[in-house]
Amino acid sequence: MASQGHRFVGVDSGHHNARAHASGECVFAGDVKVAGDALHVHVVGSTIASGKLTSLELNKVSGHKGVVAVVDARDIPGAN
Repeated sequence: MASQGHRFVGVDSGHHNARAHASGECVFAGDVKVAGDALHVHVVGSTIASGKLTSLELNKVSGHKGVVAVVDARDIPGAN
């Protein structure tokens, strides 16, 4: 097999942000100040890898204080 020019085994390949990470210059998501009135999103995934969803009971969710919208696959155009 011909070499593709990738020679990383046993060699320090570096990281594009290594210096910034080590020096503390990097800005991480947790470092960003969020406005008090920012809208937060909570994504819920399935706990079953190959299951089939037969129904959704979202009435209780949408009734909680502070919930602005409940979105599911039916609200997203295209094949989901």
